[in-house]
Amino acid sequence: MNGSRNYLGLLSAVGLIVLLIIARWLDAVTAYVRRHMALLVNPPYDIILWTPALSSLLLAALLLLLFWFVLTRAPRNVWIAVLYLLVGLFLALSRVLYFVPTISGWVPSSLYAPLASPSSYTALTGSFIAIIGVFMLILPRRSG
Repeated sequence: MNGSRNYLGLLSAVGLIVLLIIARWLDAVTAYVRRHMALLVNPPYDIILWTPALSSLLLAALLLLLFWFVLTRAPRNVWIAVLYLLVGLFLALSRVLYFVPTISGWVPSSLYAPLASPSSYTALTGSFIAIIGVFMLILPRRSG
């Protein structure tokens, strides 16, 4: 039983990484669509309108699924909660931290510049991940 609980704790950390990869990929797809649709004379407006809407719905569904899994199925581990909190706060505050030279100097601009965008899905995901980390710390643990 204890081995399966450790597996579920590891799965919640893997879910965090997978969700961040998906959010970063959605940022790249959205930037690609905006960049290439601006070059067209008569762009298909349905692509411009549906890409952010579908991306937001997909991300919201995945975030809610991760929230449900972490708070109801996975064991409450303080280290995983702190990991969620630190990663989430870093991504959520990335717009502010982008202008701090000591922090933005060691991160490549190709990775950090999309985070500073006002419509960044990765920064939005970081905010929700930080909230999940706070809930993992303050909610009482399940017994059994």
